[in-house]
Amino acid sequence: MVDHEAMLDVAKAKLKFYAPVMIVMAIASVLVYFSILSSISTSATVVEPSEGSGAGGQAWSGLLNALIFFIPALIGGFFIFLLFKYRKRGALRILFGGAMFIVGWIATAYFLFLIWVMIINHGVRVHNVFFEVGGIPIGPMGPLPITFASIIISSILMGGLVSYTLFAKESRQNDKNLALLYMGAIMGAFLSTLIPTWALAIFMVILCFYDLYAVKRGPIKKIVEMTMEDEIELERQRYYQRLAREGPSPRQQRQMEEDLKKDESGAWGLGGRGGKRSLLSRLINGGTEDGGISETDMIMNNMTYAGGDWDLGIGDLVFYSVLSSHALMLGIQFIPEFGILAPFLFFTAAVVGILIGFRYTIKKLEENLMLPGLPVPILLSMTLVALVYTILAFIYL
Repeated sequence: MVDHEAMLDVAKAKLKFYAPVMIVMAIASVLVYFSILSSISTSATVVEPSEGSGAGGQAWSGLLNALIFFIPALIGGFFIFLLFKYRKRGALRILFGGAMFIVGWIATAYFLFLIWVMIINHGVRVHNVFFEVGGIPIGPMGPLPITFASIIISSILMGGLVSYTLFAKESRQNDKNLALLYMGAIMGAFLSTLIPTWALAIFMVILCFYDLYAVKRGPIKKIVEMTMEDEIELERQRYYQRLAREGPSPRQQRQMEEDLKKDESGAWGLGGRGGKRSLLSRLINGGTEDGGISETDMIMNNMTYAGGDWDLGIGDLVFYSVLSSHALMLGIQFIPEFGILAPFLFFTAAVVGILIGFRYTIKKLEENLMLPGLPVPILLSMTLVALVYTILAFIYL
């Protein structure tokens, strides 16, 4: 006898497990499809291959463009690592909050504009309007200056909403997760439309190997360790605040005095500087948490999707959506050579590779404290896409 309820529970659990990755890939792919329908071509290339250079010339220019993208990102990452190392929490909040606002604003405005152009290009007649100004209907087909201003204002509001949701003290984790999904999808789609295929492929390979190094031995490993130290410090801070409010027992009082001696001797790294009393001293003596750590100081947590038993960084969400949406765009470009099924085949290969690699990585987390989220999903996905291209080329060319 089949237990349908048990099967349904298993299906729901699997859907919840894959949901964040599937959502960002689906949204990014829809946005990339809209960009194709808009007929606006964008390309962030510095080095262009010469005419007649063939695949070799494209690969060489792709390598140079990939390095042009990667090197500034590497320098920026080192600068961020230094801010974490020296506990510049205020600067980190401003940096990440400002970055989320600017990227959210620009990427949202970009796709709103492409969607508006798509509507005009395909002759869609919109009868309902959003509002009227002086009797003039304002909507997708309204006057250009007003429509453009509406796009800018709405995208600024969206960028501000995302940044506030990620870094506001009162934000719930579910709200942060939604903001991260939005940013992962729209940033991925944005990069997918800007970076040419060869440059993107080489950049992703370089990024996978760097991610492996950064998580195992490099800056990401050290940043996570520092974040874990801050979380321990925050728990100690909350503990002593509670004791200060409720009053310690005799045993707790003795423990507090021992902890205070350790802290002021510098054993825990929280001792006072420049003659000031340490944070722990202020808390034990009834002070406030001023100068301590708050939830908003946990920058890594604010930039991480919380999946319950596992966490996924915003960078992983971004590049999953980059690869899947670019595979769809690549398939559409190959329709003349491979037929109408090319987009479906390329997109399916990319998605299947990412989901299998994601499942494998999360499974391996049972044996490891943390693992890089890019190498296995991205390299497996790229391999499947290349395999699909090889098979179709063998059949049709």
